[in-house]
Amino acid sequence: MTPLIELDHVTHRYPLARRRVVHAVEDVSLRLDAGQTLAVVGESGCGKSTLARLAVGLLTPTTGSVRISGEPSTPALSRTARRAVQFVSQNPWSALNPRKTIGHSVGLPLLAHKLCATKGERSRRVAELLEQVGLPADYARRRPAGISGGELQRVTIARALAARPRAIVLDEPTASLDVGVTATVVNLLLDLRESLDVGYLLITHELDIARHLATRVAVMYLGRIVEHGPAAEVFGSPRHPYTRTLLAAVPVPDPTRRQLIAVPGEVPSSVHPPPGCAFHPRCPHATAACRDEVPALVELAGHAGRHSACLRDQEISHAADV
Repeated sequence: MTPLIELDHVTHRYPLARRRVVHAVEDVSLRLDAGQTLAVVGESGCGKSTLARLAVGLLTPTTGSVRISGEPSTPALSRTARRAVQFVSQNPWSALNPRKTIGHSVGLPLLAHKLCATKGERSRRVAELLEQVGLPADYARRRPAGISGGELQRVTIARALAARPRAIVLDEPTASLDVGVTATVVNLLLDLRESLDVGYLLITHELDIARHLATRVAVMYLGRIVEHGPAAEVFGSPRHPYTRTLLAAVPVPDPTRRQLIAVPGEVPSSVHPPPGCAFHPRCPHATAACRDEVPALVELAGHAGRHSACLRDQEISHAADV
């Protein structure tokens, strides 16, 4: 099966003055298959949003390759492949033109991809798309300033669906929404996944959202994937020290439940990342070897589909089970 999105050893660095660079994404390999939700989680500044923009072709990797529906992500990408993957940003206010009606914004992909032959057909399709995301058809006549943030995010989802994509890249889709609206948007995304068999690449720092939506999870730290596997296994039995401490930071309703050690300190500079394992300055299990060697992301023995990038994985997991 051809992946909807495939990143092969992708690195992206932003140039700065004095020959310095920001190490935003480092040697990342991921794939999104049809009907799957792959959540990329991690602290702010770890490179998740850069990864999202690489996945839809908004950025060109410094090294490595990105393929969309099997085609290299280049300016020569076919119209069919461009339609296959759409993007929903975290800020719906900046994603829509405030001077244009919602109907105009939702209808733009129909016009760009020549999906409707007439203006009347396009208007009917816009009404269908709005109703598909739970909004009245007459919202097409409104402007962004006249509706709420949650409704605006539904509009951006409707616009993404207009191209009939096979996958949608969601960059922090609930970051600007309050709790009640977040639940509504998450349930909408679940319903759309079931009814349209669409895949999601979900970028989020909200672990509860990832837990609710994801079928697979990739944990990112300072530009690198440190753990990857089925969502239930990663959340239920984390292997990498960073994943363990990241999950420990999430409040739980039962304070008597066994707690993991909360992650200390701050994320190091992505301009001057630490040598070896990037997590070693904050890791309670770090040794001298961790400062010298960058651990590879390898499949765990006896755990098909589970990967971790830790030199001491076997020791740490054995100690945790004792």
